[in-house]
Amino acid sequence: MSLFKLKIQFIKYFTILILLLFMNSYCNKNNFENIYLEHYQKYPLMELDDYYKLTYQAVFGVKHLLIDSTKAKQYLLSELSSITPKNEELFENISIDSSIVRINLKTFKYKSYNPDLLFNIMKYSAEKISGSEDTFYEYWNSLLKLIDNKKILLDPIVAKKYTLYFEKPLKEKHHSEIYIKSYDPHYRIVLKNEFEKFYKI
Repeated sequence: MSLFKLKIQFIKYFTILILLLFMNSYCNKNNFENIYLEHYQKYPLMELDDYYKLTYQAVFGVKHLLIDSTKAKQYLLSELSSITPKNEELFENISIDSSIVRINLKTFKYKSYNPDLLFNIMKYSAEKISGSEDTFYEYWNSLLKLIDNKKILLDPIVAKKYTLYFEKPLKEKHHSEIYIKSYDPHYRIVLKNEFEKFYKI
């Protein structure tokens, strides 16, 4: 094969690779738009802090668990003891590939699952889930687009100003007061496949 033909073939392969990378990025963004819309439909009173928390957990998981695991476990056990068990959905998806989920603690308690095992899965998940700020901002920009297009009814000007005050590096936020009062959230972030390995669903 001549050098000229080799160059042509290389250019073709390189072009295909670039297109695939672009399509993957485009699909990822659009798919996370679906995550935002799913949560908006389920929790229409979500505020920007709640969208931030959703995005952060989907990208970075819950790394703060690794800082003080003893305190984190005590908090889990305390929370479980304080809530009323309910037969609701166990999993709530927060990631594009459905690999990262929120475990509903009310349902977890209803099913009498082992909290010690859950905590071990939480720690393992915290170690394994790792994302980048680039991915976070890609997702977040897709949220701003949904707000601009009035698919999520939040003030676009407020949303853009909110974005300007992100901490660097990005840090976890709490749910908004209205989200807590309206939806009474009690959950933990885990890798779904790890949870399913150890619990009979």
